[in-house]
Amino acid sequence: MSYFFVFIIFVSLCCYFFSKKKDPVESTAIPLSSQQGGGRFDLVNLTFPFVRHTYYDHFIVISFFLKTYVLRYSDILFVNIKYRPLYNGFHFKHSRGDLPESIIIWSFSPSKTKSILEYKGVAIKD
Repeated sequence: MSYFFVFIIFVSLCCYFFSKKKDPVESTAIPLSSQQGGGRFDLVNLTFPFVRHTYYDHFIVISFFLKTYVLRYSDILFVNIKYRPLYNGFHFKHSRGDLPESIIIWSFSPSKTKSILEYKGVAIKD
C-alpha cells in the first residue's frame, strides 16, 4: 500500500515540474504574469497545480505534463468567465484547429488574468 502512495507522489511531482518547463518561444519573452492552476482541455481535467498559464505581450503559453499550447491573442475569439467560490475559470473560444476545442483555465488571480486579457483586446463575456 505504501508503494502506491510513493508512486502517486512521484507522478504528481513529475507532472508539476513538467508543467514548469518553458517552451523555446518563451526563452526571450518577458512574462506579464505566470500562474499555476488547473485546467480542462476537451475531456482532460487537471487540478491545481498541474497547469501553468503564462501571459506574454503577444501570446499565452499553457503547459501541463509534456504538452505546451501557444495561443496568440489574435486567435482568441472571446473568453467566457466561469465564477466559482474559490477560483474563476476562463473558457477560451479560439480559431485554432490544432488545439483542443475547449480550453478552460482555472485561476486564483482572476482580476489579474482578466485585466491582461482586456488590455490585449480580448472580448470578455461574464
